[in-house]
Amino acid sequence: MLGGDGRIYGGHKHQFIEGWFGLNYYTWNMALLPRPMETYSRHIVVCTGGYCSPDRRGRALYSLLATLLQREGLLFGPNRVKRGETPCLGVCERGPIVVVYPEGVWYGAVTPELLERIVVEHLKGGHEVEEAVFHRISAGPSLPTVD
Repeated sequence: MLGGDGRIYGGHKHQFIEGWFGLNYYTWNMALLPRPMETYSRHIVVCTGGYCSPDRRGRALYSLLATLLQREGLLFGPNRVKRGETPCLGVCERGPIVVVYPEGVWYGAVTPELLERIVVEHLKGGHEVEEAVFHRISAGPSLPTVD
């Protein structure tokens, strides 16, 4: 069916849908298909809770992290990094704590200066900031499978 604006509505061509806030969405063959999600190269988690860092320095680090990732070009593309926060990582000392996956590297007593090094050297450069690492999650033995 051809609409008054010259677009084809329904059928096997594009379907026009009036969305929220007046946004227009188009679908192909009348099906909304989600875009494939880009993968992340790493995930960095910042403890923002008050137990390991009573003055809540983790919150400030989490905010700074967005700026650093953007500055280093790590928000989009094949090397993009996902940032996350958690109220507790279960260590409850030597905070703020930052963890980088998939390596499973835990950094303690993270300052804004150290966070910048973690972003530049580890996330962008691929080299851990060795002197600040206090724990690594090893591969360990594999879990038994259920038949």
